[in-house]
Order: sequence, then structure tokens, then C-alpha cells
Amino acid sequence: MKRYVLYILLMISLFILTSCNGNENLAADDIKVNTVLIKGNGGIQSAMVGDFDKSYYSEEEFKNFVDEEISEYNQTKTKDAVSMKFFEIKDNIARVILNFSNIENYALFNNVGAEYITTREAMDHENIPDEFVSAKDGTKVSKEEALIDEKCRVIILSEPLDIRVEGKVKYYANSVLLNDKAVQSTEGISVVVIKP
Repeated sequence: MKRYVLYILLMISLFILTSCNGNENLAADDIKVNTVLIKGNGGIQSAMVGDFDKSYYSEEEFKNFVDEEISEYNQTKTKDAVSMKFFEIKDNIARVILNFSNIENYALFNNVGAEYITTREAMDHENIPDEFVSAKDGTKVSKEEALIDEKCRVIILSEPLDIRVEGKVKYYANSVLLNDKAVQSTEGISVVVIKP
């Protein structure tokens, strides 16, 4: 009996360790607004949510359109630059989740400004503000303080959506903190310093 209990405890521990390895994914049921997930390896998941409530809308045509856009883009880049993870039309809401191999492909495919850079690169970047807000306590800090840790990375996005990260949000600008793993970007350019 002790051996059986020990085996169960070991399996639970293994499950906890493997589920905390930072391999997060967006889940369609959790997505209410357009959202991106910045993964620790530089990959991106993007969830698009929109009304699909007109009688002349066709689910098949819309899915074919998305498939064609992905196929055309991948022909100009690498085979797996973009792929569809999820597609659903339910209760007059369309939800599409796409995987991007990196932020450059995300930016080009969506025709938006998006970068994922080191803190050293960010120090001289034209879109980095002089002041950030600390996610820890809401205090304002200088650019130099926010970018001092070279283990951190910096996300720059120019579109309003939810930004989720694998890791922790340390500092942010032109955004609203949702929790220690997410901010809501606003109009203009949002900048987020994260610890992957």
C-alpha cells in the first residue's frame, strides 16, 4: 500500500513539474478579446475574436480565406512561419488562433508594428518611453531602471489587444496591468518589460 501511495505522489509531482514548464497556450474558451501570447522561445500565439452575425457571412468562405492567407504567406517565408491552431464559429462569434514562429512573422502577416528585443537593444530604441510603471507596486520608474536587468526582454506592440506572456510582467508603459502575466495594450505603442 505504501508503495502504491508513493507511486501516486510521484506521478502527481511529475505532472505538476511538466505542467509548469512554461509551455503555455491560448485556449479558445478563455479568449474574449484579441490576444497575443509571447512565448519564452520567441514564438507567438495570436487569438482573433470577432462578431460573425450577418446572414450573408459564410463560415466555409471565412475559413478558406484564412487558410489561403496562411498558405500564401508561408510560400514567401518558411513552411511553418504561420499555422492555424484553432478555428471556430459559435454563438455568432468567430475565434481563430494562429501560431507564429517569431514576432517578425506576426508583424508582417498582420501588418502591425511588433518587436521582441533585449533590454540592451531597447535602451536606444526610438519607441521606448522615459518612464515605466512597476508591475510589482505601481510606482513609476525611469527607463534605465526598467531596462537594467539583461535577462529581461522587451515587447513593443502597436495595436490594442491583450498581451499575455510566458514569464512575468516587470514593467509596462501605455498599457493597463491585468495581472503579473498580462497587460492590455491601448492605442499607440505599448511597451512591456518581461522576465521570461
